[in-house]
Formats: sequence, structure tokens, C-alpha cells
Amino acid sequence: MVLPVLLGLQFLPIAVSGVSANVQSVADHVVINEFELNPPGDDRDQEWVEFYNPTALIVDLGGWRLQTTAGKIESVMIPSGASINPDGYYIVTGPGQWLDNENESIILFDKDGREVDRTPVKSDTDDNGYSWQRYPDGAESWVYAPSTRAVINIPEFPSPLFIGAIVLVFTIFVLRRSLPVRGRN
Repeated sequence: MVLPVLLGLQFLPIAVSGVSANVQSVADHVVINEFELNPPGDDRDQEWVEFYNPTALIVDLGGWRLQTTAGKIESVMIPSGASINPDGYYIVTGPGQWLDNENESIILFDKDGREVDRTPVKSDTDDNGYSWQRYPDGAESWVYAPSTRAVINIPEFPSPLFIGAIVLVFTIFVLRRSLPVRGRN
């Protein structure tokens, strides 16, 4: 298995013998990457779906549509002019409470009505800040973890602020070691 090792701000692969890896392929098209069925408090106007673009191209999302499958079927149209950058995210919010908390699946259609992606049937009755998310981004596997809305899905780190704090501390450590000490000859 090859594991990334953080050196400075670069990741270098190292081989680890005797460890097997469960390698997951990443999609070659825009996918539904994360969704929040039951946000903390009132669900109305707080539910969201995140797209992820694993391709190297900007994708025009204008006219694409999301459709729910549980309870009352809801559709949300992506506005004209919307796009998603390569390796980027796009967030869709719907009117009111449009996602069901139990047994929900979400389908993504392109502007020609072709199905592009579909989530597995999932439930969230916890009324918290957890979401269903692909791990890693764009992969086939799904995890229920602290929300990472519009940033890389890393369930081990509960928030982007935590990741930022780690990077800041590491940067300070590296800079302190590389700066000359004054007063020494």
C-alpha cells in the first residue's frame, strides 16, 4: 500500500509492506457528492445537496435538475449560467423542506433529461450537523459524518477550521525552524 506523507506542504507517497488498500475509483462526471437531509433545528431552507466535478473541465450546469424520490416528489432546477469548476463544488438549496429525512434518494439529470447520478437511499433522523457524503470525493462509498459542505470530504477532521488550524501550526513550526536565530555568531 502507498500512503501519503506530509513533508512541508507536499504529499510524498511511501510504500508500506503488509498492508492492503481498498482503492476506490472516482467518477469521470459531475456527481452528487454530499447531502444534508436533516440539519440542526428547522429543516426549512437549510437542506442542501453538493455536487463535485472530478473532471478537468468546467461543466455548464444550467438547466440541470435534482429530483427527490421519497414522499412528495420535489424537483429543483439549476439556473442558467451556473457552472462548476474542475475539482470544484456547487451547492444546491431548495425551497422549504424539500428533502425527506427517511428513505430519500436524490437523482441528478442533465439539461437533456438524462440521468447523470443517483444517491443510494439514505436516512438521517439525528437533527444534527452530519451529512451523507462520498468518501473520498467522487468515490462510490458513502459515509455519515460531520458536514464538509463545499470542501473536501475528510470525515476524520470535523471542520475546515480544524484543518486550517493544523496547517497554520505546521507552517509556523516549519518557518521557526528555517529562520536564522539572531544574536548567534
